[in-house]
Amino acid sequence: MGDAEIIPIGTRGKPGRGTGSTKPSSSARGLVTKAPAKPAAKKAAPKPKPAEPEAAAPVAAPVETPARRS
Repeated sequence: MGDAEIIPIGTRGKPGRGTGSTKPSSSARGLVTKAPAKPAAKKAAPKPKPAEPEAAAPVAAPVETPARRS
């Protein structure tokens, strides 16, 4: 048993290179070449808003007020 490989408990694998993380470190991201910029998408001409029909004022029945007596 003297030549058994020792892997510390509570770590993410064997000691040495890499952390076992699937995300690259910020240093590694800095080494990656940048992707060419995509051309800007053409914007569609703004559509004119349809004219809204004028809302008719609500019609209420006329209310007759009684004549005042003096």
